[in-house]
Amino acid sequence: MSSTLKILVAEDDSNLNWVYQSIMEEAGYEVHTAPSGIEALDKVHQLFPDLLITDAILPGMDGFELAEAVRGNPSTRDIPIVFISGVAEAADRERAARQGINQYLSKPVQVTELLAAVKTALASTSSVSE
Repeated sequence: MSSTLKILVAEDDSNLNWVYQSIMEEAGYEVHTAPSGIEALDKVHQLFPDLLITDAILPGMDGFELAEAVRGNPSTRDIPIVFISGVAEAADRERAARQGINQYLSKPVQVTELLAAVKTALASTSSVSE
């Protein structure tokens, strides 16, 4: 009755991309990947994923720009976003919050932490009723 939730992972480090993909697939999600922000934005518009996991630093378009583009489009603005960054500075966290990032994780990310953030982000959008 319910279909598998689609997650798009935007990460330019192929090893991390594989790790995140493996974790999400093991948890039962359908996973698509993109090695750049530009490719991730294209896939957002092709796939309309249920969740976007993005690194802060991506080639072509960084995670902040990607989030801004997703939030700026009426057809994609409600897609929850989990942000993963190697930088945990307050200014970056504040910028992410202003852009509507649902969860902000700092690298290195633990499996349980990532799965909890994904679950929380998905729940926050499915419980919204307006």
